[in-house]
Amino acid sequence: MVTATLGDPTESDTVARVLDANADIETSYGGNFVDSIDGYSGSAAGGGAEDWFFFVNGYFSDVGAGEARVRPGDRIWWDYRYWSAAYRVPAVVGSWPEPFLHGYDGERPATIVECLTDHEPCARVVAALAAEGVEPRLVASRRPVPHPDALRVLVGPRRTLRSDPTARQNEDGPGASGVN
Repeated sequence: MVTATLGDPTESDTVARVLDANADIETSYGGNFVDSIDGYSGSAAGGGAEDWFFFVNGYFSDVGAGEARVRPGDRIWWDYRYWSAAYRVPAVVGSWPEPFLHGYDGERPATIVECLTDHEPCARVVAALAAEGVEPRLVASRRPVPHPDALRVLVGPRRTLRSDPTARQNEDGPGASGVN
């Protein structure tokens, strides 16, 4: 609905302020909660509450829109959906190359490409990330290995990926995995 670019955000710029400068919005809770964007309002109609959710650099925000600061290069994504569909989707992949480039709260994350298959597909993933300015580290292994302080990109056949608890969440639907 709205595409906008903020060239040089100030310390006082928040997600709500950027949205307000580019769309007609209604807020509540001191400007922290966005109730309506350009006439599309959250509602409880049809048995399930619809609302606006936002993501910064692909991550679901853990603070309200009036508190979430905007930094240079941040990509903000507003999503209108039913609460019951997937209340808390932790990340969205449509913000490519985020969250790999700027990460959460302005900190660039370590990115690991776990290669669980032939080298060629893994090399393509590493090249795609590098072309966007990400500096991934390639790790070859037979089984997925947790890397708690890094973003992981698993590359391999589905039967191998199923051995990873995080990847296995995809089988339980968007409420568990956040993947639609």
